[in-house]
Amino acid sequence: MINRFSERLRKLREDKKISQKILSEYLGYGITAISAYENGRNEPPFDMLIQIARYFGVTVDYLIGKEDKPKWLDSLTKREWELLQCYRKLTADGEKLVLALVKALNKEEVL
Repeated sequence: MINRFSERLRKLREDKKISQKILSEYLGYGITAISAYENGRNEPPFDMLIQIARYFGVTVDYLIGKEDKPKWLDSLTKREWELLQCYRKLTADGEKLVLALVKALNKEEVL
């Protein structure tokens, strides 16, 4: 479990372009805990696995290597997947801007 989990955690974090520090602050853990998880020196408790999965929008089964890809991906269209991939490359400020733009566009459609 450790090797697959540590690889996936690091990849998800790098894909989202966040530091170990940012992730540790979100989870309420020390940066050394995240480093230990990514280097396979330690395993997170189950409740932490759930928090990590929720943060990245994946299942615990995906994180620990029971699934090759998150199940929610099966329901995405090709266009939604492309948008998600682009969104994941954004900085935190870019994410806020995109979210504000999407909300504004949705309001226009409703009017």
